[in-house]
Amino acid sequence: MGESIRIYEEKQELMEKQELKKAEEQAALDRKNQEIQDRITSFETALQILEDMKYQSSDAEALANAAIAKLGELYGYADTESYRMRLDAAIRRIRSLPTEAQWNAQEAQKQADAMAQGAKEQQALYQTLTAEKRYWNIPSYGPGRN
Repeated sequence: MGESIRIYEEKQELMEKQELKKAEEQAALDRKNQEIQDRITSFETALQILEDMKYQSSDAEALANAAIAKLGELYGYADTESYRMRLDAAIRRIRSLPTEAQWNAQEAQKQADAMAQGAKEQQALYQTLTAEKRYWNIPSYGPGRN
């Protein structure tokens, strides 16, 4: 009976060691997967900044270099071809963007145009009010009025 208990305890100990080893391997795999996901997220953030640029900022080159470096960290871990193509397109797109000064001037012009259009529409509404209010049936009270 003592022998069977000893064998049972050895089997239990062996199983616990195997489970512990399996849990450690899974934890290592989870850490590696998280590291890869963090690298992908970091690259996607850098890429999104480039793709969202509205004008050629003074730090465009630094942003592009950072994205290229982050893409380099993905090789061997993730399918990088689609990321490489998007980054290439984002870098090429920067050339077509206005400078910051040009973009600011364009935005100021859009704002001025909107304000001018708003003033015209407002004036038209005042003219409509003036023309239409004489037809309104509003009773007037006061001296000299019926």
